[in-house]
Amino acid sequence: MLIVVATLLTAPTPRATFAAVANDTFPTVTLNRVTSSAGFVHPGIGVSADRLLLARRQVLLGVEPWASYYSAMVATKYASTTFTSANLGSEVDRPGADAFASQAVQSKLIDDAFRAYTQAILYVITGNPVYRENTMRLLRIWSHMDPAKYAYYADAHIHSGVPLLRILAAAELMRYSSVNPGASGYNTAWQDADATNLTVNLVEPMTATFLFSNSRFMNQHLYGLTGALAGAIFTNNMPRYRQRVEWFSVNASNPDTYANGALTSVIRRIDAKDPLNPYGYTFIQNQEMGRDQAHAWDDIAKLSEIARLLTIQKTRLDPHRGTVSTRREAVSPYRFANDRLLAGADAFYAYMMGKTVPWIDTSNHAGVISEAYRGRVFAPIDELYEIYRYDLGVDVDRRAPNVARIARQADGPVFYWGTGEYNFWNSNPDYNIDYWLSMPPAVAGRDRPIQTDALVQAEHRSIAIAQQWDVRQEGDRAFVRMHGGDRGTTIAIRTLMYQDRRGYSPVGLLLRTNGKATMQIRKNQRLAPYHTLNIPDTRGHWRYVVYDMDLGLVPGTLAGDNLAYFTLQAPARTSVDIDSLNLQAETQLSPPTFPQGQQATLIAVAGAPLTRSLAATDSAGDPLGYTTDSLPQDATFSPSSGALDWSPTTRHVGIHTFLVSADDGTVVTPLEVTVKVVATRSDAIVAAIGGYRPDQAYVSATLEALSAQRAAAEQAATTADDSTFASRIVALQEAVAQLQPLNPQLPDRTLDYRGLVSSPTLASYAIDNMADEDFNSTSGDLRAPFVLDFGEGFRVQADAFGLQARWNFANRSEGANIYGSDDGQTWTLLSSRETTNTTEAGFAMETIPVREEVRGRNFRLLKVQVDRPGIPTDPAYPGISSFSELRIDGKRIQITPAG
Repeated sequence: MLIVVATLLTAPTPRATFAAVANDTFPTVTLNRVTSSAGFVHPGIGVSADRLLLARRQVLLGVEPWASYYSAMVATKYASTTFTSANLGSEVDRPGADAFASQAVQSKLIDDAFRAYTQAILYVITGNPVYRENTMRLLRIWSHMDPAKYAYYADAHIHSGVPLLRILAAAELMRYSSVNPGASGYNTAWQDADATNLTVNLVEPMTATFLFSNSRFMNQHLYGLTGALAGAIFTNNMPRYRQRVEWFSVNASNPDTYANGALTSVIRRIDAKDPLNPYGYTFIQNQEMGRDQAHAWDDIAKLSEIARLLTIQKTRLDPHRGTVSTRREAVSPYRFANDRLLAGADAFYAYMMGKTVPWIDTSNHAGVISEAYRGRVFAPIDELYEIYRYDLGVDVDRRAPNVARIARQADGPVFYWGTGEYNFWNSNPDYNIDYWLSMPPAVAGRDRPIQTDALVQAEHRSIAIAQQWDVRQEGDRAFVRMHGGDRGTTIAIRTLMYQDRRGYSPVGLLLRTNGKATMQIRKNQRLAPYHTLNIPDTRGHWRYVVYDMDLGLVPGTLAGDNLAYFTLQAPARTSVDIDSLNLQAETQLSPPTFPQGQQATLIAVAGAPLTRSLAATDSAGDPLGYTTDSLPQDATFSPSSGALDWSPTTRHVGIHTFLVSADDGTVVTPLEVTVKVVATRSDAIVAAIGGYRPDQAYVSATLEALSAQRAAAEQAATTADDSTFASRIVALQEAVAQLQPLNPQLPDRTLDYRGLVSSPTLASYAIDNMADEDFNSTSGDLRAPFVLDFGEGFRVQADAFGLQARWNFANRSEGANIYGSDDGQTWTLLSSRETTNTTEAGFAMETIPVREEVRGRNFRLLKVQVDRPGIPTDPAYPGISSFSELRIDGKRIQITPAG
């Protein structure tokens, strides 16, 4: 039964929300606009004075969409008038920790910088002096860090740049705004010492220690550059600013053309004549889409933020060199390299929504576009769409249709991140949350969506891959209609962020139909479906159909699989309407459950009655009704009890299929029923053991159980009545279903160890990742060797092992060996050589024979261990090992009967 009802409404935020803002208690704050002698516009970090004042006016008037963003912002902890600092010391305006040399201090800056920025914005909008005092106190705490105590720590260049920008954006607003005195007596006027202290104690040592580099890897370069540019603006350092502008656009002095994080490198033009280009046409690609889509998203976000920063400063670029230019042909940072940023964003969003896009590995190391995090994308603010359309006058629907599409499917300022509510205004550095202050006048009156639950709405989160679909509206309900036909209809649904797939993980698909259909669900268009759902005729009623995303059933990763393709197969006049997906089905739905699962095979003997219960159970105790399609002629079925009765004759010998559906009024569960009618009891036994392969070895306990049931069925065939014989056939079918092959095989005929082993060091999905033929999925980043345990009573005997590196990280599996053990204490070296760095071989699988001295021996445990590590990817993270694929060319041996 459904507990939470789905709705996605679009409505303006109530005007009453802004009563506390629109008052005359405090004088209106004025901004002192200055152009420095160096040529910098102030205030000019994060938002221009003009756009900030526009945002203030619209907020005070309650105009959308500014009103909704403001409402969301003031609902966060960062908007509290109570002063809080993560780095508060015992003395006024002094930090508790004055040494900037750890991620712990960095975390304090992230929190305080975001709080300071929030408080500064609130001061300009409301005039409330408490906000100014809070901002100034935060700024002064961080302006008293000890410049002699800065030291690089792991990832400092990645995570400190954006907080620096935010704290300096707050400082700009304080430095160039009028002062509304507070009642506490604290001096909130900006002093020359404030600028000096921030410069000497924060900006300069942070930039020199963490951010002054143009050779960081791809988006790592952009994160640091964001803060470095803000620092140059705040300190009026034009030479440094000009240098870093070129680092943003081209970064010509970086010798590593592959890893260069500048705009024209990380968003790269692939020429039709490029020898690596198999497509025959020129295209734009995001380089980091070969790594994963989370990092690719970072590229788009940081390039957009920097372009806005430069635009606020009225900076234009030489169209070829990307340097600061005042010449007539100079272009906007957004328009540089023929709108390169827009083109890169369009390719990224196309892929994230489910389209196929061209992409090549420019290093020529066999890389492919990554599925990791594909589909995990939100758009609470349409920054690029609005800038290009309204500020630059670009026809975005024509030039970048996927950017336009993601804008049409925009989220509101409060939305759902998976199954949890998420406020756009947060300190996560990956999102350009402050763009709402820079929105153009043209968006006035546009309401933002209000999402009231965690349901993934199909009309809001899907695109058509085949065009037999349309979006429809009936009252308050919007949905996607998929049409049947010979070619099928496919839609891609994104933002599928499951709660936890380790175990039963049901998902509810809310639909209605006017006929019977089949729905295939797959991870991408190249792979076979991981679920094929029988969709009953719901006769125009909305019902959930539930399927399971348990990692044991649908291998994948906890962080990925956020996109799914749904392909309808149905007659031309059949339509299936898709409303939403419920990712909380485990707690919100109680689907009827058939003990047979999704399929049941019944065996009947001609001339003997077939009586079978096809009833389901419902954990919530809801009454169930049953329907059936294509029931065999002369068979009867009870819609109240689910009982099947049939007396097939010799004219019915053959296979008959039909669908039984159990319906509790909210969820419908289909059961595909196959009835095999045979002529004799001997034929029934043969049919029952059809899944048994005499040439295959099985785990002894399961094979012995089958033998016992077979003997019982053969005995009953000669002596028992029809009912007893039928029960023996059912028991024989169950024994066949319980057979466990001793040596299941992967497609390359090596041992399929998935489900056969456990590990004290790896999650089950990580084990699955190493047998999925994908060198982007991995064992994870490990600090210790990993061990596979074949369990009590089993051993493995191998002739060779295959190990494959994860793409772009061959150094993390380099120098590995495989060991065997029976007790986990004494280990025997099995591999005849270590793995190598396979980068130049395209990260190919290495097949390594077992040493002759131990060939033929078997072990309960296997251990994969890096004995001679390669050069660390990042010196700050030594000792990490990681593997993509593991193959075992050998067999499992049963030492003693199991279970």
